[in-house]
Amino acid sequence: MKTQKLFTRFAQLAQQYHNCAKSNNSTWQDKARETAETLCKDYMPSGSGIDSGTEFDIDASNENKLVFKTSFHHMNDGGFYDGWTVHQITVRANMAQGYSLGVSGRDRNQIKEYLHEVYSSALSDEVWSLRETYLRQVEKLPEIKINSTWLDGGSRQVWQTGIAPQTFPAFADCLEYLNQAGKLESI
Repeated sequence: MKTQKLFTRFAQLAQQYHNCAKSNNSTWQDKARETAETLCKDYMPSGSGIDSGTEFDIDASNENKLVFKTSFHHMNDGGFYDGWTVHQITVRANMAQGYSLGVSGRDRNQIKEYLHEVYSSALSDEVWSLRETYLRQVEKLPEIKINSTWLDGGSRQVWQTGIAPQTFPAFADCLEYLNQAGKLESI
């Protein structure tokens, strides 16, 4: 079972997004954006005051810096909502600690400390690696058998799924991406 930190997945997606933009590969650029949006929806803070969720700004992010946008819905002493503060969460690579996290915006009711804790916790969570994500999807469909054969003395691996790509597009997309990136042998 191979996992990786959530911040690492976001950094990889940002790098993929910008590399695809440079090579005019809009298909995989869109896939990187969509995957990042799904990760935000599934793993990043939402609720408990972060009522409008979290948005990953993939255009402002890269492999060494991640930018998230959010807002916090504050309550008064009577328990009624009484306003919002807008915040940007900036995550930068840090060789000693993995990353450093900064929170911008107004510090109403010392909310920046709370946001720092919540986002640090979320970004440090372990999530399935790309390989594990797709293997788990295959496990859900036991009728799919994956056979691999080595060509050229082990330098390249070819996958045969026995299904049409439209039957299981996410898996087919994964294999296509890995093949184009020359990383099929690592799956």
